[in-house]
Amino acid sequence: MAKYDPLYDYLSGLTQAPILMTFQEVERVLGFKLPASARSYSAWWANEQSSRSSHTHCKSWMAAGFKVDAIDFVSERVTFRRGSQ
Repeated sequence: MAKYDPLYDYLSGLTQAPILMTFQEVERVLGFKLPASARSYSAWWANEQSSRSSHTHCKSWMAAGFKVDAIDFVSERVTFRRGSQ
């Protein structure tokens, strides 16, 4: 099992969109803390499609049919939307 598969599993089971999650909710789904970079850098939340990307975390939401639409670092919230990149 890949590290971020729990997020894929969670998002795959949802029918509504958009999905607004706090960083803490994402951590509960994953079962571990997000890295510090997720709380500071929008690049961590980028919707990268390259097969050469080392950002395996973005593959979890993209494989589930979502993309990150918005990030609020002050409130520590992320919005996922369904759709193509």
